[in-house]
Amino acid sequence: MWGLYNMVCGGQTSRLEVATEMIKLLGLEKKVKITPVSSTHFKKEYFAERPPNERLVNKKLGLREMNIMRNWKVALKEYLGEYYSNYLD
Repeated sequence: MWGLYNMVCGGQTSRLEVATEMIKLLGLEKKVKITPVSSTHFKKEYFAERPPNERLVNKKLGLREMNIMRNWKVALKEYLGEYYSNYLD
């Protein structure tokens, strides 16, 4: 096995969904307000054009039948539990 492999969690999501789930898991819904915006909102400050879809795919892992990545929500909960447990219930 050689080459460059993308390794990303399973499932599909958006940056908004990740932020919303993170705030929920940390119990900060009453303290943090998330305002949805389109990518054009950042066009002036971050002038690099954004593609309509930035999802990564574990193509090579799938071809080798090695794609056993967990769902992103499971991995996020585990990460926050390990590194930010003082914020969690």
